[in-house]
Amino acid sequence: MRLPPSLLVLVVLAIGGVAIVAATTMDTPAGAEIACPVRSASVVLDPGHGGEDSGAVNGTLRESDLNLDIANRTAALVRAAGHEVALTRDDDTFLTNSERGYIANACRATVFVSIHLNSFPEPEPNYVMTFWGIDPKDVAFTRHMIAALHPTLDSAGTGLGNGDIDQFETGSLLRATMPGTLVETVFLSNPAEAALLGDGTGRRQQQIAGAIAAGIVTWLGR
Repeated sequence: MRLPPSLLVLVVLAIGGVAIVAATTMDTPAGAEIACPVRSASVVLDPGHGGEDSGAVNGTLRESDLNLDIANRTAALVRAAGHEVALTRDDDTFLTNSERGYIANACRATVFVSIHLNSFPEPEPNYVMTFWGIDPKDVAFTRHMIAALHPTLDSAGTGLGNGDIDQFETGSLLRATMPGTLVETVFLSNPAEAALLGDGTGRRQQQIAGAIAAGIVTWLGR
């Protein structure tokens, strides 16, 4: 996700996704049918951006592709812990922010997590943040996720800071009726992070996925 050159908090989103077909459906206010890709899911993961909206770009690295990779890895870990998972998109296609939240509702999810990488015009910033949309629906879960993410992601030696939590009134969090959060895990614009994400091993992606999954699983197991 690209940040404008204000202080390192305001985020610009145009989150993308996929048209999904399944058994459980609901109607949007506009009358369009939104479906869950599975019969039901306790966890809905939202790989940010997609389609014509690549999100942040650093060389050959596109945020939309990395978000999907991390979401798939996260889903595998959460499923291994015994939870049903759905993704808002499973390929490089576009959804509006609101449609993503409606998918979570159609799945009757317990939690909703929108997965992103951050970006800034300057290369130095690098910290993890989590965002909530509605208080009190999202705040406790958002605090739980930042506590799960930072210690694990900071272990890679990239100098990752803790940006804490903030409000971001994106359509996905405003439409989702369950606790949700938007996670900005690391900065794709940071050279150290870009080097890890682009080294071909997938280790940084797996580490990010592991931290997200751990936060979700511990929240569900409370």
